[in-house]
Amino acid sequence: MYTKHNELIIAASIIAADPLVLNQEIRTIEKAGADMLHLDVMDGNFVPNITFGPYICKAICQFSTLPVEIHLMINNPLQYIHLFADTDTATPLIITVHIESSDCMLSLINTIKGHGCKAGIAISPDTPEDRLSPFLNEVDHICVMTVNPGFGGQKFMDNKLPKIKSIKQQISNKQITLGVDGGVNALTSKQCIKEGADILVAGNALFSGHSDNYPLNVSSLR
Repeated sequence: MYTKHNELIIAASIIAADPLVLNQEIRTIEKAGADMLHLDVMDGNFVPNITFGPYICKAICQFSTLPVEIHLMINNPLQYIHLFADTDTATPLIITVHIESSDCMLSLINTIKGHGCKAGIAISPDTPEDRLSPFLNEVDHICVMTVNPGFGGQKFMDNKLPKIKSIKQQISNKQITLGVDGGVNALTSKQCIKEGADILVAGNALFSGHSDNYPLNVSSLR
């Protein structure tokens, strides 16, 4: 649906790229074989960090040839969906909102879809997966957080592997992609794939070292 590969999607988390040469980083990771870009939007309230907003997201969507997931780690996301959906690009776009960020999840999903985007739900480590149940016939994508949202470079939470497996079982007969975000590297990627992940979101594991290493970094996740 989102990539040239049929089985596994490698999503490059831009938060780990060098911001001074972001355009070069995007082109390099595209050529290295990444299938998707992942943009973490943080507001300093829902999570204790601040990244970038809709204008940067729009510029990246217009620049890159890859599908993009915009991961909103913000309060009151319903107020801002239109800003992130208005990218003026044909690039496939997923907008993912946290289940913990709003009591109006169905309205959020419908608003995202109303803008012609795929709708995703992210779920934080301490949130039980049954919170997702009412929306499994509506949503296009689920993103399981395997670190506490807010900062890159955290250690993968191995005790969330059963959660990945459980959610995969719940959506196995549905057209829903399952992503894993947080601490994904060459070792933990194998565990995530085993439990049914369709999309692996990685930052430091992809953008570490010299750019000549990026193709090897991508292939090591597969």
